[in-house]
Amino acid sequence: MPDLKEQIRKINWHVFHKRPRSVFFQLLLSAASVQKPGIPFDHRIEHFGNFFSYIALDESAKSRLCDTTIKHLQNEPDFLLKLMECAYREHAEYITLWGKKQDYPVMSNEQLADALAAYAKHMLQFGIYVALPLMVEDYLEQTLMDAFTKRFGSDAQKWFGIAVDPVKDATVLQEELALLALAEKKTVTEQDLAQHAERFSWMANVSFTEDYYPISYYKARLEELRKKKTSRGQIDAQREQHRKSFAELLKRCSDDSYLATMIKTANEAVYFRSYRTELWYSSARYFTPLFKEIAKRLGLADYKDVLWLYWDESVDLLNKGKPADTALIAERKKGYIYFCDHDGEYRIWQGKEAQEIFEAFQKAQSAVPADAKELKGSGAYPGKVKGKAVVVNSLDEVGKVHDGDILIVHATNVNFVPTLKKVSAIVTEEGGILSHAAIISRELRIPAVIGTKIATKVFKDGDFIEVDAEKGMVKKLG
Repeated sequence: MPDLKEQIRKINWHVFHKRPRSVFFQLLLSAASVQKPGIPFDHRIEHFGNFFSYIALDESAKSRLCDTTIKHLQNEPDFLLKLMECAYREHAEYITLWGKKQDYPVMSNEQLADALAAYAKHMLQFGIYVALPLMVEDYLEQTLMDAFTKRFGSDAQKWFGIAVDPVKDATVLQEELALLALAEKKTVTEQDLAQHAERFSWMANVSFTEDYYPISYYKARLEELRKKKTSRGQIDAQREQHRKSFAELLKRCSDDSYLATMIKTANEAVYFRSYRTELWYSSARYFTPLFKEIAKRLGLADYKDVLWLYWDESVDLLNKGKPADTALIAERKKGYIYFCDHDGEYRIWQGKEAQEIFEAFQKAQSAVPADAKELKGSGAYPGKVKGKAVVVNSLDEVGKVHDGDILIVHATNVNFVPTLKKVSAIVTEEGGILSHAAIISRELRIPAVIGTKIATKVFKDGDFIEVDAEKGMVKKLG
């Protein structure tokens, strides 16, 4: 243990975001450490971890993979486009498999273990899709901005915004359009709402703890949309105009095939950024009956507790006919460390040991300047706004956000969307053109500065601040 703590303290960690998630979901981290057959370079990530919900990896491992991926992209410009298309095909194939009804209650423990292992192994195959697009987002951003500045001068930022606003409709927009279609009906039946929930309720499952939006949630949203008289036609018109603008951008850059391919890659990658994690969240709905049966066999009163075991821990217990350790599960719910290396090798700690490792991880992070009043990030969607800062450290705190506030948050996810529709600007610590906040700010047309790294530590509730997304600046006023 002392050796590992010292190793963690010495590593220069790159923190992606803070997202509370179940132990089972750490499959995503392990998946990124597994080599996918057919890929011509080593894309495995070592030293990847979840430190009490902070997702981080070794900066040197990230730099190595960034360099390798960029070099491959330069040699084969459509590499990532092909990779993402492969992900769509594989996902469709797995959905066909997952959708087949299974009679889990009649299965033996060994058969249940095999079913869970098969699901886990499917998900491990998606590891490359989780990591590689992130490795090139800085390169894509710099490549496009440099080229657009030379071509378009003062209009460079406008064309960049068009380039990274996906022509494909993200799930958040698909759901809103589907609900607007219901709002336009004279009569909405329970079956209509049930079908909508069947299609989209998994969007609440971002922590992978079997959370799904109930039909009552959609009833309330439906009433809100009717009161606001939001027009589906207006949104459709805006999206169609954007697609025309994107086509115009490609036409203007058609003389440079590499640049045109990078524009297509960036646009697809922004859409894919949400898709690649949403396929994890949504996959769980096919396996709820399996989770319930396994929980019953392991003696768990709440079936959701099975997700606080890693998949191979459940497999081992099933094969040995042993019950789950409820005290262990209770400790993990308070917080845990998940640390993985090459080829899916991992360790999990909870309790006192986990706290000691977390302290070592925290000491490896950069300190916050005591007198910091201004932060630099990247503008995700342009605009200049002044207002009251509201710092949100978890979803439990979104209730304190009111109309017109400026949201200060480490990172956003799909569960923040109702709150984001209230705010006048967004400031995040997580950065990158592929981050959720960057994507959703463009969809909702909200000024946003991303990648500030320490905004939740510098600003406090009630601070009067200015967000200048044109310059990527956030500062205290008065």
